[in-house]
Amino acid sequence: MKSYGKKVCVLITLVLLVGCNEQIRSKLQSEVDRIWSSPTRKAEAEALITRKVRAELDKSLVGESFEVPGPNPYLHHIKSMRLSLGRKAPVIAIPGKPEFSQTKTHYYLSFAWKADWKKGNGASIDMPLDMRTRKWWLGNEYPDHTVKIRDIAATAEGEAIVVLPKTGGKRATATLTVKKSSMDLRADAKGWFWTVDISKQIKKQIDKKVLRTLVGKSIEKSFNVDIPGI
Repeated sequence: MKSYGKKVCVLITLVLLVGCNEQIRSKLQSEVDRIWSSPTRKAEAEALITRKVRAELDKSLVGESFEVPGPNPYLHHIKSMRLSLGRKAPVIAIPGKPEFSQTKTHYYLSFAWKADWKKGNGASIDMPLDMRTRKWWLGNEYPDHTVKIRDIAATAEGEAIVVLPKTGGKRATATLTVKKSSMDLRADAKGWFWTVDISKQIKKQIDKKVLRTLVGKSIEKSFNVDIPGI
């Protein structure tokens, strides 16, 4: 009965929101803002995004060489990561008109979305790196560096589809796609002797991760659904 009741609530929500961009925008923005206003939810979101960003950077940066004066070091591994979402949440927009449809087995609500996370939000990432060289005469050792990522700004836009089964026993789900995204940031790897700017290597790997996760979490909470991969 509880499952059925939840489905009815989701269905009523879908019907009421058809054609009303502002209601959808308000619900999603409210859920995003709650992440920043609740220490518990913010810590959970930071832990989730940290795992996603760390996995992406482990995959793409480990083994990469840094161009510096003298023997070029390479990244052996990322020692740890500390991520803060800062003080200000992204701003959500719902362009266009939401669409509602149904089949014999499901109800569907689809809508476009945009997210804008402006500079000055206070977000940051710190990553101590284990650096090595391939020069035997240096004993393969190299002073470690710490990457400090600041001045983060990001935009993204895409589509979401909420799917509600008509029969009981299954939880409502949603899909979330990112069609366009961009990120600006400053990423400096600071060591004993010099600082290396690795902004390009960092932002091209994580530009979709942060906003997709935050928008996805707000949709899950707003519609009581599950989104695979969020």
